[in-house]
Amino acid sequence: MQVIAEYFGAHLQKVENQVNIKHTLIVNKSTKHFNKLNQINSVNSFHTYGIKNLSDDFLISATNQEGMIKAIEHTEYNIFGQMWHSEREEPFCTEELNFIKSFFLENSPKDKND
Repeated sequence: MQVIAEYFGAHLQKVENQVNIKHTLIVNKSTKHFNKLNQINSVNSFHTYGIKNLSDDFLISATNQEGMIKAIEHTEYNIFGQMWHSEREEPFCTEELNFIKSFFLENSPKDKND
């Protein structure tokens, strides 16, 4: 998410208390991913930088309980970034896997014969 945001003009800032902790995910009702993201109760955090400002081309899809940006999506293109590590959970969170799978299935090129 940081790389995506920075590419589109965001600035990052150093943050504290974001390493090896869990957050409640607060999902923006305006996100097109609301139904899937809202099924994810909490996410992990392993970062020392957060987004200071975000381009108007993006919607904040989710924050944590303190208002730190945890997910973003481009308003025009199929670009989504999350600020948690699904791969660090064992066992994997079923709701996170469902979201990731649905995102890629919904945004994959369609076969002209389908």
